Amino acid sequence: MQKYVLSHWYIIWIIGMVLLIALTQPDVRTKKIDIVSFDTAESAQLYFTNMRSFFYFKSEEGGGTFDVYRPKAQKDDKIDPILPFAIYSNWRANETYIRLDTVPDQAGWDRAEILFEQKLLYKIPFPEIWNESQYEFGKEIYKALDNEHSIRLVNNNGNKVDLDSAERQKAKQILRDYFKLLGKL
Repeated sequence: MQKYVLSHWYIIWIIGMVLLIALTQPDVRTKKIDIVSFDTAESAQLYFTNMRSFFYFKSEEGGGTFDVYRPKAQKDDKIDPILPFAIYSNWRANETYIRLDTVPDQAGWDRAEILFEQKLLYKIPFPEIWNESQYEFGKEIYKALDNEHSIRLVNNNGNKVDLDSAERQKAKQILRDYFKLLGKL
C-alpha cells in the first residue's frame, strides 16, 4: 500500500514539472540569426573551407588578416552583380563578416525595399561601413529571400531596380553560406 502511494506522488510531481516547464516557456524565442555576433566555430570554418569554398574565389586583404571569398557565379556573368556580397574571414580571431563588396555611395543605392506580390512590406536602408550594419542588412535581405519576397533597390534619385531570380538566388546562396558559417542556421 505504501509503495503505491509513493509512486502516485511521484507521477503527480512529474506531471506538475512538465506543466510548469510548458507554462513558463517564452512565447517567442529569438532566433540565432537575430543576435549579432561574428564568432566562427572551427568545425564550421573547416566545413566551409573544404566543401563550400570551391564555389568562391579566395583572396587575401588587410595585409593577410582577412581571407575574402567572392562567389565564382558572380564573376561568370558579364554584368556586375547588384548586391555583391563577400565573406571576410578573420582567421586569427575566428570571426567572419559579411560585407557588400562596393561602397553603397559609389553604387548610388539608398535603400532596399521588400515586396510581397508587388506590395511594399518594409524598407531597409543601405548599410554603413560598420560590421554590425552590414550584418543587419545581410540578415534582413536573407530573411526576405528565404520568405520568397521580392527585393527592389532604390537610388538617391528615386530610380528603382528589381532583383531578378538569378540575382536573388546568388545573394541567397552566399548569405546562407555565411550564416551557416556562423552557426546561425
